[in-house]
Amino acid sequence: MMQSSTTKADFTHTPCYCEENTLLLLKQLISQLPSDTKGYAVFVSNPSKSIPIWHQTKGNPVSSTSFLVYDLDSTLPFPSTAEVYSKLALPILDPELTKYHRYYRVVEAHEYFKTFASDRRHMQKDGEWMAPPPSYPGFESEGTFFNLDVYWTMGPDDVEAGDRGDGFGRVFDEDGFHEWLQNGLEKT
Repeated sequence: MMQSSTTKADFTHTPCYCEENTLLLLKQLISQLPSDTKGYAVFVSNPSKSIPIWHQTKGNPVSSTSFLVYDLDSTLPFPSTAEVYSKLALPILDPELTKYHRYYRVVEAHEYFKTFASDRRHMQKDGEWMAPPPSYPGFESEGTFFNLDVYWTMGPDDVEAGDRGDGFGRVFDEDGFHEWLQNGLEKT
């Protein structure tokens, strides 16, 4: 477990580059923890790429009491327990709001390190940066320069498929993700 004095300032953070921030944060955390410690990257999306997350600095997930969430873009305490984070930032939505139903891709940290690739093309529009890029280079994985769309793209069929063993983790629907947080991490 990280020391309670850990702050957001201890980690590399470039606004609007969440997936890269997560990768760098996980690498730093994992390097400071016992070798048998597991970490996870969690992607939250849906087919319309419209998901509400409360307590974020920008607008436009062992048991839940020991599982910590390190969200560099959250206004919640850093880190937060999964129980507090899921209750306040990811409350269960009204079933009528189907456009905003969330899906969660949970990827074990070491798999994420091996598979993630981004040349940041998604952050450019008409050749202009939508947000200033980080000072460090993008990420390449086994000759792949961009696969962020694989992490983002998820829906009901992906929940049914489970973990495909391809390094891109397992997809949960809203209920499944909250159950995973409550019952421990052994379900991945």
